[in-house]
Amino acid sequence: MWELDPDETPATDEMVQVLCEQLHNEPEAVSIGDFGAGEEFVSIGYIRADNMQWEVAGWNMSHDCWTSAAGYKVVGWRPLASPKEP
Repeated sequence: MWELDPDETPATDEMVQVLCEQLHNEPEAVSIGDFGAGEEFVSIGYIRADNMQWEVAGWNMSHDCWTSAAGYKVVGWRPLASPKEP
């Protein structure tokens, strides 16, 4: 189940699964997929302790990277699955 209350956030620097919504298309932004405005997608991310902002897994044409949630917003999160869960 996704945690959708914006006041309920994970501990800082805790890696979680995130549900994101694409806000608009920015060709120069770091990509996290081929999504149009209003579409939702799943990624992983965390809240940075130094600025209390979401960082989400993304990529550009040369490498994977962590990127601030610019051009999309985190609309939900949930803990990563335990390695012992089936």
